[in-house]
Amino acid sequence: MLLSFGFVAGSYLAAWDSIRPLGSASVLGPWREALAEASWVALTALLLLTGYVNNTRGVALNRALPYGYLAALAGCVILGVGFVAQRYWVVALGDHPGLDQLFSPPRLLEVAAAGVIVVAPLRSALARRQAVASFPVLISAGLLLSVLTFMTQFAHPAIDVLSARHQDPVVSPRWVGQDLGVIAICFQALLAGQVCLVLLRSFRLPFGGLTLVLAVNGALISFLKFHLEYVPVYLATGLVADIFVHYLRPGRGQPVVFRLFCAAIPTTFAGAILLAVQLTGGIGGTPRSLSGPSSSRACWAGCRAMWPSLSRRALRTRSRGLGRPAPWSATR
Repeated sequence: MLLSFGFVAGSYLAAWDSIRPLGSASVLGPWREALAEASWVALTALLLLTGYVNNTRGVALNRALPYGYLAALAGCVILGVGFVAQRYWVVALGDHPGLDQLFSPPRLLEVAAAGVIVVAPLRSALARRQAVASFPVLISAGLLLSVLTFMTQFAHPAIDVLSARHQDPVVSPRWVGQDLGVIAICFQALLAGQVCLVLLRSFRLPFGGLTLVLAVNGALISFLKFHLEYVPVYLATGLVADIFVHYLRPGRGQPVVFRLFCAAIPTTFAGAILLAVQLTGGIGGTPRSLSGPSSSRACWAGCRAMWPSLSRRALRTRSRGLGRPAPWSATR
């Protein structure tokens, strides 16, 4: 877990050194990816050593590592291939900043492998049907969310503050920047909400668990351009989610509360982001901008949460009309 965190943090550190004004010198120079690569080497060696020791004790190779960690070892190998391929890619086509670097095939391979690596504790806990989300599981979920936001940093309100009155960067015409800013807020609210829902449906969450998940992601993503004023946004969103879980206990037995929970996370995230923008420089729009993204995310999350039950109800009604048993009856 610690090595996985070091790897993801090292990747964000390398990205921070890459995201700099044109013409400015690199701060870290050739050591830009040192932390990420050192964590990768240590993690690969640890997994190999653990598998070797277990195999010498008579454990079969396919069971030498816990469920999820064998895939993590394969991810480490693929990540190494991506590191080597990225070097040759830069030599052949040059080192271009921005999305050209983020979306290069070797970089996409690295990000996919990183997702498999960091999710290993979460997959292992799911396979064991672990009842309570432990600290490694929560950190794993936070790192998984961080890998997703790393890959989608081009549409993140904590990277490019396009919804602010003084846009950074400036987009012309202005309404294009406002549209992109709202899209970024809604998209990242969706990602955060989905990860929280996976944890809610799979584990019994301790109070503060979702706050820890979102705090890990908020600290890493806010570091990229030193927009540290957005860290409280993640803390507030996680606190609201934890209060919902601890006091209202959303679940299958309380569908209304569960739907409210689905709407509360993205709504709180969007509202807190817009409030932070307003407090730090002002929103570049009318007061309707304060409620638009939050309301749209609440409506979308509520409809999405209600869709499975509405579908089951429609199927049951149609089945009764045809005189056949409902298709969902076996799973209820």
